[in-house]
Amino acid sequence: MGRYVITGGPCSGKTTLLGILSGQDYCVVPETAELIIKDQLENGGDMVPSNPLRREEFQDVLMRRQLETEKAIIGDGLYILDRALPDNVAYNLLDGNRPTENLLDLSRSADYDCVFFLEQLPFYETSEVRKESYEDAKKLSTLLRYVYNSLGYDVVDVSPMGSANDRAEFIVDTIKNKGLC
Repeated sequence: MGRYVITGGPCSGKTTLLGILSGQDYCVVPETAELIIKDQLENGGDMVPSNPLRREEFQDVLMRRQLETEKAIIGDGLYILDRALPDNVAYNLLDGNRPTENLLDLSRSADYDCVFFLEQLPFYETSEVRKESYEDAKKLSTLLRYVYNSLGYDVVDVSPMGSANDRAEFIVDTIKNKGLC
């Protein structure tokens, strides 16, 4: 039981890994940013992170929607979040913006049982949703680890070991055993 976060920079294998966990009947909470971006693209909107004129607005909407999503998680189930509030802190830092005290307070007080940090895979690809440059992806990866650690969360590094199934098994075993969390 509990709330677990899977995070990492772009091209760390989050989507594949979360698909495996979802297929094993774990309750996976989708990435809020990706939902917003897909909605904007499908409906002709331009409030996406790659639009510098609306990036700050995107971050504000993302924080509010992420908070709503996390507050809606109730009960004694086991939930695996695809990113969480502290990710917004890292993205703000990547953009050169100082995160608001409200975002920092919310990120500090969120109650995650464990954070799994996926190290980047040895290749990098962009997509319709993932547009960060390789350099920004590496910076973001470093910032994500820094933010979660500085906020006091237990962070478990998940290296690109073997296959995605091996990574999923490592995460499930860690949750079940609470050995590293």
